[in-house]
Amino acid sequence: MTSFSQTVRGWAPGADVEEVWHVIEQRVPRAGDFIQAVCERIRLFDGELWAAMQEPSNQARRDSYLVRYGLPVAELAGWPGQVTDILVDALAAHFFWSMCWRKMDDVLDVPQPSADAIAAMATAVCRASRVHTLVCERHGLPWADNVVGLLESLCATAAAERRECVPRDQIWRRATPFLIAGRTLLRLGDEQDAIFRAYINVDGLSHDIHDLLGDVRLGIRSLPSRWFDELDHDRAFRRDIVDRWFLRGRSELHGAIADLRQLAALGRYPVLDVLVQRHSEAAESLGPHSRPKTAK
Repeated sequence: MTSFSQTVRGWAPGADVEEVWHVIEQRVPRAGDFIQAVCERIRLFDGELWAAMQEPSNQARRDSYLVRYGLPVAELAGWPGQVTDILVDALAAHFFWSMCWRKMDDVLDVPQPSADAIAAMATAVCRASRVHTLVCERHGLPWADNVVGLLESLCATAAAERRECVPRDQIWRRATPFLIAGRTLLRLGDEQDAIFRAYINVDGLSHDIHDLLGDVRLGIRSLPSRWFDELDHDRAFRRDIVDRWFLRGRSELHGAIADLRQLAALGRYPVLDVLVQRHSEAAESLGPHSRPKTAK
């Protein structure tokens, strides 16, 4: 039988999320309907952007913002048991703020960003601000001053990370646009906001572990780059050093997951539980497993 996700008009999971999406659909059968509603709202807010995100080169990013970052926010707001009038609009705005984060990060990560990158960032900020304002107007909400504060926090944290790494429990500060819709449109409680921040810490650390070489090249003081400095100031990339670095990464990622699990029984949030389990599996994959086998 063809699953709903394969027949949804306008969206079908790409290869990057297809496997995890299959598990999510089993846990939350209504997830496909909800994603489709959010996609339709994004298209209504900005058809040009939505058409661009349908291109094969953009689908992985599109699906990440919808599934890995969107559905957890919806769960923390009470979905699927409770669906408020603003939920779909807020998740559509969340998608635009996710796009905004990507373009800001592209500029903040490099010492001398190109004019094209700066223009793309400005466009993304304008698009997200416009959609956010539309959602506020539709639901009688005021523009929240902390939107600007969250964007400024991202910039300040990115600048500081060139001098010193961000602590594990503060990684979310490098991704503050992801907090805007939850805080200002859905008005998540302190507990739910803390859970989402802890989830961003897990996801961000996992990303930084896999992006070590890129961060070293750009001079970004991520936690994984600091671990390497602690193990070998010369960055010799010897096999024994690399093995120890992978073991440190596994330990730290499990630590971030434990921090999250202390905040919530993830069984209450089935999508978040699935996504965190994937990070746990990724942590277990780290280690000195690439040594050549000894000849018998």
